[in-house]
Amino acid sequence: DKYFTFQVAVIGVTLVTLGLGLWGTLLLEMEFRPEWLMDPDSEIYRWYRQHKLHFSEEGEAGTLYIKPIDYPSNMEKLDSLMMAFERETTVIREIDSWTTKFKEFLESMQLSDEPFLWSSLDAKTFHARLSHFLFSPLGAKYRPMFKFAGTLVCGQPAPRVLVSSVDYKHFGFDSASKWVPALDRIYELVEESNIRLPGDNTTAVFPMGVRYANWVTDKVIQRELYQNIGSSMLAIFLTVLLFLGR
Repeated sequence: DKYFTFQVAVIGVTLVTLGLGLWGTLLLEMEFRPEWLMDPDSEIYRWYRQHKLHFSEEGEAGTLYIKPIDYPSNMEKLDSLMMAFERETTVIREIDSWTTKFKEFLESMQLSDEPFLWSSLDAKTFHARLSHFLFSPLGAKYRPMFKFAGTLVCGQPAPRVLVSSVDYKHFGFDSASKWVPALDRIYELVEESNIRLPGDNTTAVFPMGVRYANWVTDKVIQRELYQNIGSSMLAIFLTVLLFLGR
C-alpha cells in the first residue's frame, strides 16, 4: 500500500508537470521582425518607431497577380474572388479591384434593365470593352495594372492580357498570431477561387506583399519550434526508458 501511494503520487506529479509544460508550450509566441536587426540609434529605426506610433492602423499592402488566363471565361470567378476578399473584414481593410469597376462600367452600357451576366461577354466584346474601360474616367487609373501582348491604343480592342493585378491592404496586425492566420486565409481564398492556367492545373492567381516573406518565416519558425520540442521530448523519453527503465 505504501508503494502504491508513492506510485500514484509520482504519476500525479508527472501528469501535472506534463500539463503545465503543454500549456506553456501553447502560450509560446513565435515571430520574426526585421526591425530587431536595425541599429536602435539609426535614423531609419527612429522613423520606423514614429511611423508605428502614429500610423499603427495602416496595414501591410498586398497585390494579387493574375497570370495570362482566358479572361472572358474566368471573369465570373475573378469577380467572386474579389467579393470574397471584400467579405474578409477581419483580414482585408480595403481592396481596389478593376474587375468590380469594370463590371460597373459594363452595367452602365447596358440598354436593358436585366442584370449583367459575365457569360454574355465573348472574347471579342471583352477586349473591345476593356480598352474602352481603361481609357474612361472610371477605369483610367487601372491602366498601369495591366501588361499586354501589344500596345494598348484608344479606340481599338485591347491586345491579349499577359498579366493584371489588384491592390489591397490588410489591417494593422501587431503580432504573428494575427498576421500568420491572415496570410493563410489569403492563400485559402485564392485556392478556393479555382482559377487555373489553360491546359495546366496550377493556380493562376498569387498574392504578393513586401512583408509576406517575413510572415512565411514566422510560420516556418512556429512549425519547426513544435517539431523541435516534440523531438526533444521523444529523445528524453527514450533515454529515460533505456537507462532508468529497470
